[in-house]
Amino acid sequence: MDYRHVLITRNWWNAIVSGYLYHKAGYECWMDYRGKVRDENRTNDWDAHLEFHKQNDILYPPRNNRSLCAYLQQESEEDGIKVIIDIALSWWYKGAIPYYRQAQEQLKQTHEHKSLFLCFEHLANPFEQEAIFHDMLQHFFPGQNTSHMNMPLVMKNMLLEQQKNHSIYQGEHASTHNVKLRARLRNMVVRLDGELFDNTVATSNAIFNNCG
Repeated sequence: MDYRHVLITRNWWNAIVSGYLYHKAGYECWMDYRGKVRDENRTNDWDAHLEFHKQNDILYPPRNNRSLCAYLQQESEEDGIKVIIDIALSWWYKGAIPYYRQAQEQLKQTHEHKSLFLCFEHLANPFEQEAIFHDMLQHFFPGQNTSHMNMPLVMKNMLLEQQKNHSIYQGEHASTHNVKLRARLRNMVVRLDGELFDNTVATSNAIFNNCG
């Protein structure tokens, strides 16, 4: 059976900064480490699953049964960013690298791309979406002439309106539009990735086309 995948990823640096700002602002504090609604009778156990913390002896201030949101609000930015990097690598993106390697191995065996990797930043850009739409058609209908397949009119009109207004996604997060704050936190992620996380974020971001 033939099947096709599309994997969309953000710029890893920006995603980690967004995750930090999002949870620090108090969103989704009721979730456990699996993204499920947390049982109030149980402790906040998000820190028990930080793989780099356990493997590399990275030290964080104790959780003391605080939610992730409360922890990020009460601890220093650097400790909070360290925790969010660990969460990103241990939970959010844990399956991305094995999936990529599996796709590359399949490519060697079949000489055919079964997986299409896209950047969210490119997909959100109205000046690139039509080209991506045709790339996806060719991906899902290999060997077929897809030139006659057009983007639905409602989508085309929406893109034209976005292009007219120059509505291009710039990587900002809804929690803040402060460019200097985002840049400072991003630089902190880059530094801590090199100091404590074996440049895993940098390596992973490069694998996925350095999105953003």
